[in-house]
Amino acid sequence: ARGDFVLGYLNGHLTVVGGETFGEAFNTGVTSIEWYDMENDCWSSSVDIFELPYSRFRFGGAVDAEQSRLYIFGGQGEAVANAYPIVDTVFWYQEFGSDYSAAGGYVTTFFGIL
Repeated sequence: ARGDFVLGYLNGHLTVVGGETFGEAFNTGVTSIEWYDMENDCWSSSVDIFELPYSRFRFGGAVDAEQSRLYIFGGQGEAVANAYPIVDTVFWYQEFGSDYSAAGGYVTTFFGIL
């Protein structure tokens, strides 16, 4: 199961970024992005194409639909010595065009850290 993610509507599909999976000892950050294609009723994942630069969970997010960007800010990183460090950067994910690949996801994407 995946929790603490950001969900946004970009380029005609739902986009899920980041979050965490729940393990026995510690929670593990997710570095993939998933897309839900409502027209075809199917999910695709970025796992075979790319991953986020680093995992982050328990964060805030916002969508800029005009620029097809999803912003992620604050939150926590992976556990270090039984503590979750605070992340103080703003990360953004952007999709360009509508070239949705058969392998899953948009082929042309861009990440940035503000």
